[in-house]
Formats: sequence, structure tokens, C-alpha cells
Amino acid sequence: MVCGPHKNSLTAKLQIFASGDDIRALKDTMHAYTKACNFPSDYVFRSGDMDKRHIHDLYCYRIKETFPIALHKYVS
Repeated sequence: MVCGPHKNSLTAKLQIFASGDDIRALKDTMHAYTKACNFPSDYVFRSGDMDKRHIHDLYCYRIKETFPIALHKYVS
């Protein structure tokens, strides 16, 4: 899985108090990460390729060029 849980993951429940502009920025960021994680999904489902390294090699730089978010957040 390209964007999913890891063996050494920690789940935390947070409550963030934000203003209108901050809420929009948080939602925009959340949508960008969702789109970046879903970007290689069509390939994975069509091909059945579950090799993380191969998917990384195919999509890492395409995702980086397409989505203006930190690379280490969606490539793992």
C-alpha cells in the first residue's frame, strides 16, 4: 500500500480549534494528500502490482510534480 498504515504507526485523536482561513487551509491540505494518495490507485487496481518499491519508482516524481505537498508524507 502506498499511503497506508505502517508497522510502527501511532494513531492519535486531535481536536484543532481553527479560524475560517485556517479551516480552509486544513481542508485544502487534506484534499491534496487524499488526491496524492489516490493518484496511483488506478494503476494498482488494474495491474494488481502491490510492490511498494515498484509503485514508488513509477509514481514518486509524478506525484511530487503534480501535488504541492511534502514528498515524505505520501511516499512510504
